[in-house]
Amino acid sequence: MIFKKIIIFGLLFFGIAPVTGAVESNQVTVKFGDMLLTPEVKAVQKGSMKYINLTFLNKYIHVISRWDPDTGNIELRFGKWNFTLTEDRTKYIRAGVEKELPAPVFEEDDQLWLPVDFLIQFGLVVQKDEPNELRLDWADNYLLEIETVTYQNRPALLLIGSRPLMIRESNLIQKPDRLVVDLANVKTHPAFDNRISGSEMVKTVRLGVRNETDLRLVLDLDRLTGYRIIRDPNQEDRLTIVLNGFVTGLKFIQKGPVRKVQIGTSLSTEYSVKTVSEPNRIFIDLVGVTLDTHDLRVAGDGKWVSTVRVAQFDHQTVRVVLDLLDETPCYVIQPQDTSNLIEVRTVQTIQSISWSNDGGGQLKIAGDSELVKTVSKLKNQEQIQIDLNYFRFAPGLAAPIIKSQAVKGIQLITISPTKIRVIISLNEHVLYEIQDSKDQRDLVIRFRNSVLLNKVLVLDAGHGGVDPGACGAQGTREKDFTLDVVMRLKELLDDAGACVILTRKDDRYISLYERPMIANINFAHMFISIHCNSYTGDRNIRGIEIYYQKPAGKKLAEQVMTKLVAGTKLINRGVRFNNYAVLVETQMPSILVELGYLSNFAEETLLNRNDFKDNATRSIFEGIIAYCSQNAM
Repeated sequence: MIFKKIIIFGLLFFGIAPVTGAVESNQVTVKFGDMLLTPEVKAVQKGSMKYINLTFLNKYIHVISRWDPDTGNIELRFGKWNFTLTEDRTKYIRAGVEKELPAPVFEEDDQLWLPVDFLIQFGLVVQKDEPNELRLDWADNYLLEIETVTYQNRPALLLIGSRPLMIRESNLIQKPDRLVVDLANVKTHPAFDNRISGSEMVKTVRLGVRNETDLRLVLDLDRLTGYRIIRDPNQEDRLTIVLNGFVTGLKFIQKGPVRKVQIGTSLSTEYSVKTVSEPNRIFIDLVGVTLDTHDLRVAGDGKWVSTVRVAQFDHQTVRVVLDLLDETPCYVIQPQDTSNLIEVRTVQTIQSISWSNDGGGQLKIAGDSELVKTVSKLKNQEQIQIDLNYFRFAPGLAAPIIKSQAVKGIQLITISPTKIRVIISLNEHVLYEIQDSKDQRDLVIRFRNSVLLNKVLVLDAGHGGVDPGACGAQGTREKDFTLDVVMRLKELLDDAGACVILTRKDDRYISLYERPMIANINFAHMFISIHCNSYTGDRNIRGIEIYYQKPAGKKLAEQVMTKLVAGTKLINRGVRFNNYAVLVETQMPSILVELGYLSNFAEETLLNRNDFKDNATRSIFEGIIAYCSQNAM
């Protein structure tokens, strides 16, 4: 396999297009039950044997995989079963026992092909086997997995079945507090992994047999709470059991001009707001929470609010009512520094906006309450836009006069009675850093010319083409994720004036030694390789790892790790030494970033979110800036 890759690379290097052989077989239409599968799933008839590609196992059987085309090694995890296979061999290992395939696994046409007969041990049956059609289905109605997840910020369990899951009944039971859910006409798959982790609300999860046909799921709760069972109309083989949080406190606060009502919750909570007049009231409905005490009531200040009342409106909703004494504009928000709090505040004032020439210059915005802000760099424009919600400018407040090589000028704009905007116009390739004061009332933005101007950075999106890298149980392929992150990171670096070179900008195979060669022949100042991790031995492992090989790489890795952990809130699994080829062969500071584990269901879900990718790329960018600011290149 390595020899084949070297031959292909050699042909590409000398400008000769390699001749790739197609699978000498007939293409086969694939159905799973009554479902015609996506075009990515392929099957072929080769001689007397039918084969199906690895994509089928990832997308429809929820198999976690890691396939290395360079070595030919394949690792699969299905429930509690682990498989180790090797290309072009019939011997494989399952749970430490050597077994025999009916035909060898092989790679061709950028696909890994497995004999269909191999799928029988996953609990599948072949319903139809004709030269041009293959129909597969589950042998029985199985419960395949139970995963700890979140649903709209609430703790939840996701149940995945082989067919639509049906609830016979569900009940909350006291002494001890628990939720019992009976699943109709289903049994656990032989590979079902019963090592189910609990959550902040669930102490343990137990699975038992209710009768000959039904399963019983028992959630041992920290305390009794409401719940919902949700079915995804697009995935009927899944059910989500969602638990409520709790209202934990209520108080009225007044400090100088600041007046607010605080509602404490055990978790980040969705809410809706409605106002009425005559009498003036605000209704705040907290969704997915339970009031585990009697109705609450606190007194206001006698000027803005007379009383605040809290009661359980229905089994999914707690209602908070503020009885208002005047028409002072107010708003409801979750503070930026804590997600377990909801506050009702009055509209506040920006008292001052000042400029100083310290360093490359800095702008300070000061309010009389915690700032509620959104800061964004406008694409294709050298401008920073700061939106301040629920604030107004103090009467007569004017933009400061700027004399700076970094900043051209500042505009103050009133969008509405409760929203204002500050626009900062920059010169090209200016870096900025945002810092909040401890009380969140002041915002300082520091400016400086880019330390990356004209620096050559090589970004390496791991895997690609025939090499998919790791694949999670939800079908996420490492090669797709890494390319997405690299393209986002390139935008930030381009904007900072760096010269960015990509080892690949589409889905193609690039050999391990070609990647560092690209960096070396371009005399790059830095090499960043992006990956995501997988460990088929334990699906609960999660977090970020960054690898280095040279001392300068270690310094870079430490800076990037610090920013990544702060920006993504993922677990720091360490900055580690390793002799990866892309690190050994590069002649400049180089790191390999493993951005979480695709083998962990919750982390795979997170990695697919756009906000996570944005936070991760911004954090890597900030780590690069921090390194360059401290180390001459």
